[in-house]
Amino acid sequence: DIYQRAWRRLDEMGGVLKDPARGLVDFYGQLEAKLVWLCWCYGENEVSHYHQLDEGFASRKPIGDRARKNALN
Repeated sequence: DIYQRAWRRLDEMGGVLKDPARGLVDFYGQLEAKLVWLCWCYGENEVSHYHQLDEGFASRKPIGDRARKNALN
């Protein structure tokens, strides 16, 4: 089943589906020695935002280019 394969693939990548209707996926990451959620939403070309673990989509902030290289190795 295509849904099960996609779910397994997301899990293998370390993703956590936060909002299936929006296509919102978070991944654990580290920015400036802090554990954060790296945030991706359907339609975005890359993971370019993050938010604190106790925050949600509305609190996303852009990841700078230098931080992106360190966080998305």
